[in-house]
Amino acid sequence: MAIAFDDGAADALISAANSADEVLRAEGGFLCGAVERAVQDFNGGYGRLFKDACGIRSDDRGKLAGVLAVLAEDVGEAKHRAQQEKARQKNMDAWQQRDNIRKQHLLSGNIAKTSVTVATMVLDPMPERTPVPAPAVSAVFSPRDRPRFAGGPGSGTTSADPGKLRGFASVSRTATNTLNSHFVAVRNAWSGFTASCSWVTIETESFVAGFEQLLAANAADADWIEQVATAFETAGNGSIADSMLNGLFIQYAAPNQVGLNDIGTMSAAQLKVWLGNGGSARLRELLTQPGLDPVATATWWSGLGHTVEPATGKVTVGEEQQLLIDALPEVIGNLNGVTATARDLANRKKLLQMHNHWKKYREEHGGKVDEGSQEGMVNKIWETLYDTEGNEKVVDTDDKSSIFQLVSFVPFGLGTGSETGFGASISVGDLDAAKHVTYQLPGLDTTVGKDMASKTKQANDQRVEQRDLARLNGIDRDRLACHLWHGRHHRTGWCQRPANENPRRANRWQGRHLRLLRQVNRV
Repeated sequence: MAIAFDDGAADALISAANSADEVLRAEGGFLCGAVERAVQDFNGGYGRLFKDACGIRSDDRGKLAGVLAVLAEDVGEAKHRAQQEKARQKNMDAWQQRDNIRKQHLLSGNIAKTSVTVATMVLDPMPERTPVPAPAVSAVFSPRDRPRFAGGPGSGTTSADPGKLRGFASVSRTATNTLNSHFVAVRNAWSGFTASCSWVTIETESFVAGFEQLLAANAADADWIEQVATAFETAGNGSIADSMLNGLFIQYAAPNQVGLNDIGTMSAAQLKVWLGNGGSARLRELLTQPGLDPVATATWWSGLGHTVEPATGKVTVGEEQQLLIDALPEVIGNLNGVTATARDLANRKKLLQMHNHWKKYREEHGGKVDEGSQEGMVNKIWETLYDTEGNEKVVDTDDKSSIFQLVSFVPFGLGTGSETGFGASISVGDLDAAKHVTYQLPGLDTTVGKDMASKTKQANDQRVEQRDLARLNGIDRDRLACHLWHGRHHRTGWCQRPANENPRRANRWQGRHLRLLRQVNRV
């Protein structure tokens, strides 16, 4: 059986790997002058980071060059073995044909032919039967991280010549662009080799992704150094406090270097970069730590930047707040100290995700919905807030203040529950804008599954009555809210709790919420 090995594909990979190897080894000399000029005046915390980054870059390109050199040798050896195996198979096929003819002669009964055949059998032995072992190729490389954030107390200073920094950035980009063309050639050659040389075993391979990551790190270094140069040009002198540079480059900080106050100093662009570099896990850790003070949280959240319309009290979330909502909706949606508007946006986002998940699941698997399950709870809340077309329900088209807000949403199985356990709370009326809030407490055996829709209607009816009374007493009718909370339905015979559990939990929740409102209103 013929082996799958294309000599042309192997030659293309050998050529591409060797060319990239040569360019990588030459890059050090190309960058040397620009690096030496930049470091002459680049001192302090960020100067050390630059020198470290250059050292890491040098080490990484040396390692990658070595990987490519070994790869070219291994592919060359694989080509040699493939040629040996192809030759062995060709010899075996030819011998088999001759041997078949000899066997026919032996069976013919012709004494003369038989004598000649026996003689040729001695002179034409069977070639090597054992196949040449298929070679294995392994090419592993991943670049190291390059710190770009000094951190620390920020008591030091950094000095630099911005012109020399920009000179390095320009030379670095030229080198990266040159190397990128070789990366494309290597990537394409590797793809062609693996597609047409399946006889070779690929043991481990990460060099293509690592090569691309190296290029990205080089490009990021150039951008970073240009940003440092801009900071010095803006400052108008050759020395800047590290604390100021830390603020400019907070997005490059490792997740464990960042606290809530640091997040509060980030711009939307910085925050987006930081969240994308593993910051979401750190944010979750910070926002779910035990003993988090709701008042401190409210101050921090407000500092992220939202607007409040003076006439109506309506809150509009800021860009930074929206990024956090998108990153961790299940956390922001149930975080005491966060505005009801933001919690509603977060909880609706999570509700939509879960509703779509369960809808797809039910379409694929069929069957009936267990009303006491997470799916049942999600469906009930969805039906309360959205119509059959997926549009948000409006309480009263003539009353723009009569909105629904999903202020908490902790369905069974989503996490560990909230302070009051699994459940959901809905406000009829804007809880942020409201100057007067009424709380509805669940009665005995009140659950999301069977009471959410009716209790929400009851809350709305109560608010309508309050609006009429407010008009008679000179109170702003639009700044009223009626807030209700429901626990989840408990399955019969499973995790049973006292029948009056929901009222107890609601009382605890109401007490905490009222204290929080009084504290937060002073922020």
